[in-house]
Amino acid sequence: MKIKVIVITAAVTFVVALGLFGAMFFIMQQRYAAAASVPAAAGQTAPGYGQGRGPGMMGGRGPGGMMGGQASLPEGVTPPSGGTGGLAATTADGKPLVRPADAPKLADNMAVQKIGSQTVTLAIAPYPPASFQMGTFDVKLVDDKGQPVNDAQVSLNLTMPGMWMPPSAPSAPVAGSGTYRAQAFWTMRGLWLIEVKILRAGATQSAFFTVWL
Repeated sequence: MKIKVIVITAAVTFVVALGLFGAMFFIMQQRYAAAASVPAAAGQTAPGYGQGRGPGMMGGRGPGGMMGGQASLPEGVTPPSGGTGGLAATTADGKPLVRPADAPKLADNMAVQKIGSQTVTLAIAPYPPASFQMGTFDVKLVDDKGQPVNDAQVSLNLTMPGMWMPPSAPSAPVAGSGTYRAQAFWTMRGLWLIEVKILRAGATQSAFFTVWL
């Protein structure tokens, strides 16, 4: 009898939790549609260096802006305004790097920065990224002479500055010609911080990038 009660209680709890999740997902979709209809603000920085833009999770207007709440952004970061503004190279705390005057223009799905004697280029596909979708991350490493680096160990660490998410730290095996490839599953909409960890010659260095879902 006790086992039967436990089973029924567990089943009811599961159904209620599933219903709540469905309701939250529906709200997220509606708020996303409303956020995406807002035109992009002026002064958007160049793709590949400046801060990307897009709707926050569940329609929020910044990291942690769940259910439409207002949340603070790092200094120098442009608030999202619907649509994406490209993958962006940033500091460890998500602040956009200044685009060099002579830097070539990159596609929206690419960003580059120099770490020590290495230049790190990240490209993501498909682009724009979408929640509940598998993404591919190509990391290109070249040394200060422009030669491909094939002797590094590369991994990624994907986090959301605005909220805790389950760990997502895929390794990126070398695919040849200085390119390292990893795959990871995108979950919630919002601002994502991508750390590219590079272990070479006993030293670890990191490059950071952000992108909005």
